[in-house]
Amino acid sequence: MKINISNLNIKDVGLIIFAVLSIILLLNSTFSSNSNRKQIKELQEKNKKIEAERKKLFFENIKLKAEAVGLKNSIAGYQQDIDSINTLLEKNQVELQAALQKLKKGKEQIEKTKREIEKLEKNPIKRTGNELLNSIKEKTQK
Repeated sequence: MKINISNLNIKDVGLIIFAVLSIILLLNSTFSSNSNRKQIKELQEKNKKIEAERKKLFFENIKLKAEAVGLKNSIAGYQQDIDSINTLLEKNQVELQAALQKLKKGKEQIEKTKREIEKLEKNPIKRTGNELLNSIKEKTQK
């Protein structure tokens, strides 16, 4: 059976071209679908791994958020402690300054008394007669 190309009409040529293209597309999809299937499987495996990592990171994120809240509360507690210590320190500094002032006045009084004692040792008060009797009376009545 010989087919003469010149005897074919346009409709027959179109059908032949359509049949050839269909066969080519069918063969192409069959061979390429195997590589596409491999790619799809690889992508699905990657997707599973990524989903597992995503879940892991999600739970890690929840854990870290809870830890962050705990740390913020600890920081707030420490800050309160620091503030109370600073207040106590300021109070103690005021008391220390007052004590230093008293100490300074006490030292000045001691120095004054020492000078008066040295002065009296070098030049004792000499009383005689009525002055001596009056002085003794004053000292004994107190």
